[in-house]
Formats: sequence, C-alpha cells, structure tokens
Amino acid sequence: MFGVLTGWFTFTPPRTSDARLVRRSPAISKNECPHSADCPQEFARRKNDKLLCYARKDRDLRQCFGRTRTFRRCGRRGNWKFFCDDHRLQPIVLVSFLVFTVGAGVASIQSAWFPYLWNRPADNAILHVANEFWLQPGFKPEQELGKKIYKQYAWDGIYEISNLTDAPVSILKARIDWGSAMVNGLKLTLQSALVEGEVLGVDVFDNEQALRSYREEEKQPKRDLQRFPVVIPAHVTHYVTFNFVFWFVNGDRVVISDTEEEAKQHLFDFFGIPPDKEGKFKGYYQCAIKDHVPIELDISDGKAVRTLRYSVLTGVLVVGCYATIEKGLFRIH
Repeated sequence: MFGVLTGWFTFTPPRTSDARLVRRSPAISKNECPHSADCPQEFARRKNDKLLCYARKDRDLRQCFGRTRTFRRCGRRGNWKFFCDDHRLQPIVLVSFLVFTVGAGVASIQSAWFPYLWNRPADNAILHVANEFWLQPGFKPEQELGKKIYKQYAWDGIYEISNLTDAPVSILKARIDWGSAMVNGLKLTLQSALVEGEVLGVDVFDNEQALRSYREEEKQPKRDLQRFPVVIPAHVTHYVTFNFVFWFVNGDRVVISDTEEEAKQHLFDFFGIPPDKEGKFKGYYQCAIKDHVPIELDISDGKAVRTLRYSVLTGVLVVGCYATIEKGLFRIH
C-alpha cells in the first residue's frame, strides 16, 4: 500500500499557482490567439514551443480531476476530457491501489467465509446417492407404547453414499419428501414424526458385502447405532442406514389406526400397491419401487454448510407384501 501511495504522489507534481499556470501574456495580441474571436480575455501558456490558448469562460475547457499532494483538486483548465498531462496516470495508480488492496481483501474474505458464492458446485459433484432397494426393508407399523393404536411407521432407508470430492464430507441431517396423495377422499401426507432432519439412529457399513451379510442373516445381531454427523472420507463409499420414523398427517391432524392391518392399508393406498385377485395385497415390482423420491442431506465440507437434494429410485415396500423380480418372488420382512 505504501508503494502504491508513493506512486500516486510520484505522478503528482507540486501544485502550480494559477498565475504561473495560466497568465495573461502582454506579448500576445488578439490576432495571435486562435480563439480570439470567442475569448473575451486572452490567456496563454507556452509549452513544447507551441502557443496554447486558455480561456476560463470557454465551454470546451474543463478543470482537471487530478489530485495534488494535499489531496485537493487540480486547478488547471484545458481542452482535455478528465485529466491534465501531469495527472493523466493517476487513474492507473488508483485502479492498481483498489485491485491489490481492497480487491485482494474482498477475495480473501469471500474464499474463507463464502466459498460457494460464485463457484457453487453441483450437488451430484459432491456426493453420489443411491437407494439400495434390493436390500431395503419395508415400512413397519409401530404400536403406540401402552396403547392399542398405530400411528407411526418405522422405515430404515439404506443408501449408498459416495464422496466425490478431495475433502471429507459430514452429513448433518437427512430428510425424505414422500409428498401427498388422496386416500379415501382425504389428502394424506407422509412426513417425519421427529424433529425435521433428525432420525432415531444411523448405521454405517464400510462396504456392500458387510451390509449384505448383515441383512441376509436370519437373526440379525444388534448393532450400536450412531448419531449425526456421519463422516464420509474423500473418495470413499459408505452404505448408510437412516432409521426414519414417519406418520400420516391430514392437515394438522395425525392419522391413527386401530389395527396393524388398517395401518398397512393406509400405506398400500398411499403408494398405490394394488391387491391381487384373491383380495390380498401383493406389491408388484413396478408398484413397490417409487421413482424420483427426493432426499435432502445437510452437509459440511469444512468450508460451508449447505443442503444437497437428490431424486433417486427408492424402495417403498411394506412389511408382508411381495414383489416380483427376475428371479421370482421374494417376501419383504
């Protein structure tokens, strides 16, 4: 900054008085002044062996916008647009000062506190998210503790999450948007029964084989569930199970079922899983898998906190139903 200010004054000579700058020359007559016809007074200054005419009342003459050593405006007038010959480099000095001081400071603050202000990466450039619907457990109605009613549904969403960046990414919250549907004349919304973005627990598997081995065990051992945040290292894939709890809401009222079968009925109707000819509900593959289910993840990469939104193919099977795949039928437990 000191060097820039020194350069500012380097191009600023000491202010010359108006008497020296523009003075009346008795040696010049009206005939010698090229603007004698328009000039009520004749002022002259000799520069580069050329006689220049200056008239304070001439409309073509402008006062210089340059600044002197005392930061006052230059008093010279001439036929220039903005700056006189001695101050013509001051704009360059000013621009250099702003770029290397103010501009550099703003850029440093932006990169530290607002890293995604200009170069915000796309969501799919940070994480790759996919639902493991072939290992996905179904919705399970849960009985109210101490009561014979059902209003909550447990759903363990299993997702393959890959970190595509060069830095660890922490998942802070997770949300599923199932949307709304008309069921028996009522508009039902399937939403989280917990605080927005929270889950009962998180289970993390390092690879697909570990997840598959655990899911295929007849008696699955109890695992210690984690809490948020879930850290995904750089260029690493984890298989994460989010233990969600949902309920149906009609307006501001929670839908309550008296029996487990009635609770399942709400799920079948909401997801559009049709009954078979015998009257028992059996979900077929195309009906048991819901396309473009939005999942939102609040993440932090050490620079900023942001929300990522993905629409993925998601298994929405219900406990007790069936689905058809290429190898035949399998039951969802």
